[in-house]
Amino acid sequence: MNGPHAQALPEVSWKVPASCVPSLVNEWLGPTEWNCSAPLPSSRRVAIVSSRLPRLLAPNDPWLTGLRAVMDQNHEADFSTVVAEGAAGWELVFRCAIRHEIPVICFHFPPQNRKNVASWLSEEFDGFKSHAGCVIHAWAMNPAKSLSDVEPINPEVATMPMPDRAALAWADEIVVLRLRSGGNLHRLLSMRLRCADAIVRFVDLPHLQSRKARGELIGLGARLWQPPQLTSRCLIPQSEISNLKSEISNLKSPLPCPSADGWDFLTHTTRACPGPWPGQSREDFLDSLLDARPDADHSPLAALSRIIAERRLRASNRTIRGKFPVVSFTAVPLAELPRLRTFRSHRARWDFEPYGIAIRREWLEHLGARPVVYGDGPLWERLPVTDRPFFQLLRRTPTVQPFNRSTIQPSPIDWSREREWRVLGDVDLSRATAEQVIVFVPSETEAQRLAKLCPWPIKILGPNSLYPFRADTAVASE
Repeated sequence: MNGPHAQALPEVSWKVPASCVPSLVNEWLGPTEWNCSAPLPSSRRVAIVSSRLPRLLAPNDPWLTGLRAVMDQNHEADFSTVVAEGAAGWELVFRCAIRHEIPVICFHFPPQNRKNVASWLSEEFDGFKSHAGCVIHAWAMNPAKSLSDVEPINPEVATMPMPDRAALAWADEIVVLRLRSGGNLHRLLSMRLRCADAIVRFVDLPHLQSRKARGELIGLGARLWQPPQLTSRCLIPQSEISNLKSEISNLKSPLPCPSADGWDFLTHTTRACPGPWPGQSREDFLDSLLDARPDADHSPLAALSRIIAERRLRASNRTIRGKFPVVSFTAVPLAELPRLRTFRSHRARWDFEPYGIAIRREWLEHLGARPVVYGDGPLWERLPVTDRPFFQLLRRTPTVQPFNRSTIQPSPIDWSREREWRVLGDVDLSRATAEQVIVFVPSETEAQRLAKLCPWPIKILGPNSLYPFRADTAVASE
């Protein structure tokens, strides 16, 4: 190892010679010293970049289709993939390159509150070793400041995300997947194309780029890249698709569904899972998306399908004070569920989606189900440890998200309207009968999808996921 910080850093770094640092890097990121975990390769550097992606990426999204096509087409070419930690889609680009045995140069940035880069590096050291041989990790060093404090020479880029700046400045060629008009990436690409050596290619697939932004950048010299003939990747085996229509006849006649009067069920609704399933590794989650495997669908319906297939509701400690693993339910009748459905901006998700499972309260009480105690901090302190898994703060005032331009503080959330119950630990449904459980979905098509694996009645709520409720009927699987 060389450089002035040799005594402070792990034995993993090489100083990048100043002559090997592109001038645009100094202009966009500020003059600083760059180190890496191995000498940078001399091959052409290609960055695959995107505007912000949705939190829940569908396995057959055009973005993933384009990424697969780029890697499939170029896996034998002599180039290195440039990725920057924190940029949109960087983990999937990173993982896809490794799977294609394409060298990766991954740029990292210490958190803005970490002034001591050496201590941050020591913490990251094990991660840097995980893909030794195919991945080169690179980071910026500055004796006095973190990179976030270094002023770029070009003030136009000072407010733009550092990962985007790094990827575009270090790359010899840029491949653009998703692009929205007027965003940071659009502006950076426009500036990059004004450099004499700029090579920018748009992956030409429907619904990837804003027409306005793409047309403007093509006028500056960007080009289109048309993927070769693409093979459709399907989440459902063809044999199942051909049998889907016949499953309608496998549904029994509609069954009466309990009304709100005398409702004696507790309801658990499912929501989308943007990251790995419980117990799934991050790498396997990324691989499932890249391979378009059936388990890559993380929609609310897919979450419900997993519950049915496993015959189990898995406990979670997310958002639970004290980190107790619980399964949550609501005592609100199913016919009144729409009034609970709301978007929680502080969690960036919808609560009480029209997918879930209702279980008889008496059956759950035998498993230890209890209504939560709503209260404040002092009540929590007074509760015995055995009662704390069943505590819920009565009111909470959400913080205003940065993207919300409103200066009005949101009204406090009154959690008691959810009438929550909890079970400590997983709920084993393997012995639950058709009289004890009702599964519900918003459409007949989704009910048909579940009918083959569901041993319990399936209730159809309504075609628009909210109204009208078909509260008088349900369908039962074979």
